Amino acid sequence: MQSMNKFYFLILLGCCYMFNAAAQSCDTTRFEEAITSNWSVNTYYAPSAFGPSYPAGYITGSNAQDYIRKANFFDVSATSYTYIQGAIIKFLKANCKTPANLSKPVFFKVYDDAAGKPGNLLATTQKTISEIKADVDAGINTNINFGSAVAIPSSKKFYISVGLDSLVWQTGGVNNDSLCIASTADDEVLPETAWEWNVSDSVWTRISEDYNRPNQPNNDLNINLWIFPYVSTTAAGCGLLPVNLVSFNAQRVSNDVQLRWEVSNEINMKGYAVERADNNSAFKQVAFVNAMNTIKSERYYYTDKNILSTVAGVQYRIKQVDADGSIKYSRIISLSNNLSLTDAVYKNPFNGNFTMQLTLAASERVAIEIYDLHGRLIVAKQQQLTAGTNTVALATAGFSAGTYIVRLTAGATVQSYKIVKQ
Repeated sequence: MQSMNKFYFLILLGCCYMFNAAAQSCDTTRFEEAITSNWSVNTYYAPSAFGPSYPAGYITGSNAQDYIRKANFFDVSATSYTYIQGAIIKFLKANCKTPANLSKPVFFKVYDDAAGKPGNLLATTQKTISEIKADVDAGINTNINFGSAVAIPSSKKFYISVGLDSLVWQTGGVNNDSLCIASTADDEVLPETAWEWNVSDSVWTRISEDYNRPNQPNNDLNINLWIFPYVSTTAAGCGLLPVNLVSFNAQRVSNDVQLRWEVSNEINMKGYAVERADNNSAFKQVAFVNAMNTIKSERYYYTDKNILSTVAGVQYRIKQVDADGSIKYSRIISLSNNLSLTDAVYKNPFNGNFTMQLTLAASERVAIEIYDLHGRLIVAKQQQLTAGTNTVALATAGFSAGTYIVRLTAGATVQSYKIVKQ
């Protein structure tokens, strides 16, 4: 154990929530546990309580001490995973007083286990502080990729570290390079797994050996870092593919509308804007959900409270916003406060034939008409539909590209929708 004294410090608390899908051949070690167990998100900070020359800074990040690498321990011996592909890391702070310093590298490394401590270096990669700052500013996790799959040691034990070697905490008494990794609260998750490396002594020690719980000098600080490796059973198990909106659904519950969507291969996404159009008006954003940015499938939820008590009908769509600002829209879902027609789902814009998925409370004869913008009826179809979900297709493959109006009649319910043929 290092001879330096343990320090007292303040704790700043934060929180987050995520929804995670079932595990696949590509998994994130302990990520699902963090979500289902609702791990807290914390920043530990050591102020200069004993004078200006005393070490200060982020306990799990840059500081005035000699601990320049922070690592988390993993044991996957109970699994069949054999490769490490990358990791999800939650940073809470990333900035530099000097703008030029934003180009400084932050190193990410994988070590095997050597008698209960980080041992041989297995892989390394890096990102700039600027790249991490962009994730922090967007409120998303940082994804790292080791380029090629890293074989997990036969012991199935390893460490992933964040290297602060190039950062300088203070210059002339002024904080300069700030970086902080999120951690759990003290004693929240046991056993503790957080480690740090002292550059002066060239030794790894547990964070619990170097710090006390705030205001409790006899209580070690036992924490886990928010670092979650991507692991897989094959070297190509976590291929990076464009984000894919697997499903988007809506359900009326009393006067509320519950939206849910699932995505896969999510990476470098800023988030999802929930857009609503009341009574076929223009779409407006009503909520924004930050992306979790994991390679695994993710499920997201949003409830639009009491909306159907104020409007006759609503339309929803999801706008996927990439980190580079590019966008992509989901299909549109329409819901009515009329009990005969529960909802209507259709792709917009569309290609080929136009298809609507209609959900009815009871068996009903439904008429669907499509008009051009001059008011001319182009195609119409009537069909007896059953209670529940039905699919109706209209022959529009020969339509010219442009905007059309769909008129839907189900019993006493009449609704109109604007659609675009590509």
